[in-house]
Amino acid sequence: MLPHIGRLMTQNRPDFYLGTDIDGVQINAEQLNVRSRDLNSLIGTVTYTEALYHILRGRMPTTEEKQLFDMVLVAFHGGWGLLPPTTFVPRIVAGTGVSTAQAFAAGILASGPYHVGAIEQAMSFYQSIADAFRAKSVPNANAADLEQFAFDMTSKRLDAGETVGGFGHPLLRRDPRPLHMRRLLCELGANSVYFDIYDGVDRKSTRLNSS
Repeated sequence: MLPHIGRLMTQNRPDFYLGTDIDGVQINAEQLNVRSRDLNSLIGTVTYTEALYHILRGRMPTTEEKQLFDMVLVAFHGGWGLLPPTTFVPRIVAGTGVSTAQAFAAGILASGPYHVGAIEQAMSFYQSIADAFRAKSVPNANAADLEQFAFDMTSKRLDAGETVGGFGHPLLRRDPRPLHMRRLLCELGANSVYFDIYDGVDRKSTRLNSS
């Protein structure tokens, strides 16, 4: 362990320590805390989706948030076939005779800004659009104004030779997941400025694909 990291880990903690920075200090050897909750109180009472959300946000999701989180997690299953690097690389590495764990690790290391990280890139772009729109302070702005603003910013980004991350698959001209998920969001009555931004980004992408 590096000395400076060791010092950080021992600050404000008792000599006998169980847990992590996420879990919080816990010196009861008979109890495991996760986000300040006793794990035993969660086992058998919450779903795996709820447990994941709890780790990420420090609280249980609302019914709507759980539905949305479930939707996204299921949509990630679309990386079928041999083409995605995170499934292709483990198959190649496994041919060298390594263990299954090592082959999986190789696949995880194949994650990058264009695969897996594309979703994070997309959200960073959406956040930049939201921030720029707020800074513009459009009088009496509405959802249509934000959608058009997102369309214009996407046009500038693509004209500059940059890409827009998100769902996609090399075997498909247009990935069917976003359209289906957007329809489900409407049926759920979900509302967010980021959906308006998505509509603007998607409108530009649709024109680009149809041209």
